[in-house]
Amino acid sequence: MFWGSRSHRGVRLVECDDGAVSQGPGPILRVVLRVPRILYRRRLGWLLGRRFLLLEHVGRISGRQHQTVLEVVNYDGSSGEVVVMSGWGRSSDWYRNVEATGQATITVGRHTLGAAASVLSDAEAAKVLAG
Repeated sequence: MFWGSRSHRGVRLVECDDGAVSQGPGPILRVVLRVPRILYRRRLGWLLGRRFLLLEHVGRISGRQHQTVLEVVNYDGSSGEVVVMSGWGRSSDWYRNVEATGQATITVGRHTLGAAASVLSDAEAAKVLAG
């Protein structure tokens, strides 16, 4: 999935779906995975550098605002393009929400950008992950 913001900066989302059924993270991992979101909520996301980004998206069914922190696979400073991967595949709620609405807001460090989404091809995803 590719996101291009109004200022031609964007995020590419790569899905990791090998057909295996994922149970999702266990209770301990869930706590660990919440730490970056807590940092972003306290305006300390810059401590994570460009390693993580905060994705704000709208629920496809509820219409409610949601926040998810994702690990950055690749960051291109010249184009402002950021690549993230859906570790739980297409079944992730954030992935389905963004795919349905096509829009989201991302925060990398202290920079917040509006973005629009589209899906990456398999060839593009393989090239990004190989790099």
